[in-house]
This record gives sequence, structure tokens and C-alpha cells, in this order.
Amino acid sequence: MDDSQLDIYYREIKRQANIAEYLVGLHQEAARSGRITEVFATAQGILAAAVAVSRTLWPDPPIRRKGMNPVAYAELEKFTNDRGEQLRHALVADDFAFLKERKVRNSLEHFDARLDEHLLARQPIIDSNIGMPEFIQTPYNVLRLFDDVRLELSVLGEKVSIPQLCRAMNELANRIFTLETVHAESYDAAAAQAEVADPSPVATGD
Repeated sequence: MDDSQLDIYYREIKRQANIAEYLVGLHQEAARSGRITEVFATAQGILAAAVAVSRTLWPDPPIRRKGMNPVAYAELEKFTNDRGEQLRHALVADDFAFLKERKVRNSLEHFDARLDEHLLARQPIIDSNIGMPEFIQTPYNVLRLFDDVRLELSVLGEKVSIPQLCRAMNELANRIFTLETVHAESYDAAAAQAEVADPSPVATGD
């Protein structure tokens, strides 16, 4: 993967970090005002941004398109794996390994299957609550809960910290900015050195 291709993935991570930063302000205001729909809508948007970053750094195996031959699929699979490895190495992504955890993705993905399990057990479910989980009496299962003290979102028992997700995405964006700055400075220095080594001829009049 060349630098221009890598830059596209960098831009995508920064975009998701910017989306999360925008949404967290709306989320906090909605939580203070008790606007339940907005609390969960903005939290879901933040989670979607985190899932996008997670997939970019720790990609799943690519989808085998209909009619794709084994050679083409193997090439795509290698590209996908190499992309994830290069990004993780450049950004030292292991510092944010919690983004890789299934609970981050499970907050959005496979929601229907997990809901089926809870409903099949015939356990009563309550939804879209704000408050500490300790205040909810069993045997209720909580579909969605925002803990406004710990700032954690729970979806069918899977808990994620909204501030932790936002801090991770913000730090990844900062690391990308640092890499881009260093790259630009190196490019400028190399260009200046080339100018000195091979100065352009100066035109003289007759």
C-alpha cells in the first residue's frame, strides 16, 4: 500500500473522530436536559464512529463478491490485512485495543440476534432509560441505558464508556496530524536539499 492510499484511511479516521467530537457536545447537552431520544441518538452516532475506526484498524475478512475468483479474493484479503497492520503500526493502535473488543461493535451489530435471545428467554425488557443501573430492579433486562454518572452506554448488557471512545478517537486523530506534519517537513527538507544540489540555471540577457 502506497502513501496516497494510506492517507485515505488516515482521513477516514480523522473524519470519524470529528463526527464523534461534534456529537459528544450534543450528547452532553441532551443528557443535561433529559432529552431521551437525543441522548440515545447521539450516543449511537458516537458508537457508529467508533465502530468505523475499529473496522479500519482491525478489519474483518473481506466479503467474497459473487463471481470473484480465488486469486482476486486472495489479493483483496492480503490488501485488507496489510492495510490494518500498517495503520496499527503507524498509529501504535495497541494503545487503544479496547476499540477492538467485540462489545464496542456488539453495541450496534447483531442487535437483532441478541434481542431474539433475550425475548426467547421471556424476560421483561425496559428501554431508553437514563440513570445508574443499580436503580433498576431485576428481573428486567435493559435494552438501552445511559448511566449519566459513569457516562456509560449499555445496550443489552454490553457497556461502553462514551468518554473513553471519544478520547481514543481524538488521540488517534492527533497522532495522524503528527505523522502528516513530520511527513510534510521531511518532504520540504528533501525538496530544499535537492534545490541546493541541483540549482536551476539562471537566465542571463545578451
